[in-house]
Amino acid sequence: MKKKISIHSLAIGLTFFTLALGCQKTPQPQQDSFSRNNLQTGVHAFDFDPKKVEEISIAKTDPVSAEQWIATFRKGDEGWTISAAPSGMQLEDRVANTGFLNHLVDSLAQFRVTGEAVSGSEDAMNLSPPLFQIRWRTRDQEFQFQLGGVAKKDSDKRYVKLNQKLLLAWGSALPLLDQIQSFQYLRQPTWTLVSPDDIDEIELFRSGKPYFYAQREGDRWTDRKHRPVKVGRISDSEKHHQWIEEALGQLTEGKVQEYVDNPLTKKELELQFQKTDLLEAHLSDRFGKTTVLKFLSRSGKLYGQNSTRPLGLFTLPKTIEDRLQLK
Repeated sequence: MKKKISIHSLAIGLTFFTLALGCQKTPQPQQDSFSRNNLQTGVHAFDFDPKKVEEISIAKTDPVSAEQWIATFRKGDEGWTISAAPSGMQLEDRVANTGFLNHLVDSLAQFRVTGEAVSGSEDAMNLSPPLFQIRWRTRDQEFQFQLGGVAKKDSDKRYVKLNQKLLLAWGSALPLLDQIQSFQYLRQPTWTLVSPDDIDEIELFRSGKPYFYAQREGDRWTDRKHRPVKVGRISDSEKHHQWIEEALGQLTEGKVQEYVDNPLTKKELELQFQKTDLLEAHLSDRFGKTTVLKFLSRSGKLYGQNSTRPLGLFTLPKTIEDRLQLK
């Protein structure tokens, strides 16, 4: 959520971030490799096992765009979820970008300090307020640092603040953080949690009536009578197979264009989904589990609901609708 805020407000927001996290029952911060009197450069700054990280909190402030938000993510058996969304956001679907967060946590383990930032103010280093403030924890460890701008004399390095000390650092985690242009980037980008490789059966429905079926048999797709599936006016049998593979990829891995979070808009659309003039795709995996995808076309947009993320409602690429029409 974007709004105009002052630098003073940004500072207050970061203070709130620190206090809010401090109110949680968390482990004591661990000693790092560079105390105020013992700076060790070139070594890993944080000693932890990425697989044991249970929670990560990210605060982002950008004085140029006046964007400020704070969010917390928690790792479970099925991946990362959003445990605390930015202030003012009402989320029902809390599935986080598990792939990115796993990559970020792994990269934090490789974070290295190269030296002290010998001159300049925190403001000049984009550390007052910082561009990012990151805190993560395992069951018995906790770490945090603040990320500033690019070092003036070495574009490969960034200014960071850790243990109240201004330092220079590098590591793949730093450009990864720059990819986070908004909170939405940290939500699951694909609209389902299904892998196309796991799907063995596809059945399409229009207004509750089936109009297409295909099942995977080895390296080909067949109909219920085990004959090669034909799609529309395509004549080449190899192109039939290619079309189904591409369609399955789009149906399961389509990118979310917009997360419908507004309660009033979502309620109105959910009422539309209860009607019978919907397009549906039923995808069954090798274990017999069926994922149901529902599609609603309204006002030039394609909306989707699916059983792997039952609390979510999404705007999807219109190209998916073409696939559903067997184009």
